[in-house]
Amino acid sequence: MKRNILVSLWMICSVAAFSQVTWNAKLGINISNWMGEGATDAKTGLKIGVGAEHAFQQDWSLVSGLCISQKGTKISSINTGEKLSLKCNQFYLELPVMGAYRFFFSDDLSLQLAAGPYFACGIGGKSTYQESEYGDIYTQEKYKTFGKDAFRRFDMGLGIGVTLEWNHYLFGVETQFGFIDLNEYIEQKNISSAITVGYKF
Repeated sequence: MKRNILVSLWMICSVAAFSQVTWNAKLGINISNWMGEGATDAKTGLKIGVGAEHAFQQDWSLVSGLCISQKGTKISSINTGEKLSLKCNQFYLELPVMGAYRFFFSDDLSLQLAAGPYFACGIGGKSTYQESEYGDIYTQEKYKTFGKDAFRRFDMGLGIGVTLEWNHYLFGVETQFGFIDLNEYIEQKNISSAITVGYKF
């Protein structure tokens, strides 16, 4: 028993001694939509955040961080001159927890593949519903995206990302697939892709 404990402690200390944490900041463009029943159009937004990479070995690491991600969609329909449209803005605070593997091409150039879950909390956003006929607007309403009788604040799903690192500069592409319906009435989930640039400290 004591031997097993000592071996476990030795393994933990060995991993901790080798592991190191690096930090980064990223800024990008988010292209988001809803997936599920009904036709929707993609919407662009911003994605900004800070991240941390915890290296266990030279190739393997754990990637996490916090970012603000703007998601949403656009819906429109036209019937005999009458046009109905909805623009939905969703701002989330996101926490990804992803395992990553790095391919080294040289000391200054590498490619990282990452995958894992993400967890998100809706922090704001407004949606606009508009009715118009032959170009004349006669009804327009704005309401909060999250809250009572609106969208669920909690979201989670699967994230996949590819990052090219050159010196300290990061160029990434990532996609997220949501697992949770927006609310009990809308059986649709978030889906988004982002193009980011960043700097590793």
